[in-house]
Amino acid sequence: MRGFRNFLRDFKSNIVTFITIITLIILFNIFNLTSVVISSFLSSTTSVDSIRVYMLDADKGDISKLSTDLISFDGVVDVQIFLPSDSKKFIEANTSNIKGLDKFSEQFFPTFIDVKLNAEGIDNIKVLKEEMYKLSNVEFVSYGEKVLGKFFQIKFITNVFIIVLLILVCLSLASVIFNATRISLYKYNEEMKVYLLVGGTRPFISMPYIFSSMITSLVTSILAIVIFVMLSSFLNSLLVDIDIFMKTPPVWHYIFQIIILNIFSLISSAISVVLFIKRVSSVNDV
Repeated sequence: MRGFRNFLRDFKSNIVTFITIITLIILFNIFNLTSVVISSFLSSTTSVDSIRVYMLDADKGDISKLSTDLISFDGVVDVQIFLPSDSKKFIEANTSNIKGLDKFSEQFFPTFIDVKLNAEGIDNIKVLKEEMYKLSNVEFVSYGEKVLGKFFQIKFITNVFIIVLLILVCLSLASVIFNATRISLYKYNEEMKVYLLVGGTRPFISMPYIFSSMITSLVTSILAIVIFVMLSSFLNSLLVDIDIFMKTPPVWHYIFQIIILNIFSLISSAISVVLFIKRVSSVNDV
């Protein structure tokens, strides 16, 4: 009860603290939303559900045998044969920006088999690739791993950046709470001295101030996330007209964020109060 009373008494003087914390959390969530959009894009771009097996010069019998061998692998659900004529049509259909492609003879285009995979095959795609290499008449096997590797590197770097940013935000928030708590405690300097003189225990003296700081952190973090969610929803409604949609993080993400931020706030406010009480008690001893 005393902690809540302290929170109400310090509300006006802590307005700057509230604004600072809210700004920090909103800025973090803006960067985090950008990271989520990038990760979502990379996940959809790097989704692999097939392997391409390119063949050496082979007759129809060899192609048929190879397709039969491929369909027998665990995790393979279908195979589709692309002869040079089919390869040419496929490339023309998917690379409209390449001019003069129709002038090339079909002999310049490869024969390949597109191998469709199920969930089991996708999980074991590297093993399947190595096994397919061992089959006869196979020249090259690929599922775009080089491109995927670069995309995964970008995704990894983005995730590391967000984690580092979250740590920095937590430390900044802890610093703000530490200083705000320390400033507020000066108002209750005489009150603390009285409690110490009448034999009040340190937990009894410190808990209301720690609780007050926790309320400040909890209220501001929730308020910041509510504001951010409202802003992102409003922005999404504007982008709908141009067929752009931002995928916002799930609710558990915000809950986790609030918990982490408040843990840092609890630690910083506790340190601030304990150090201040120690200083006041040492003055009283003198």
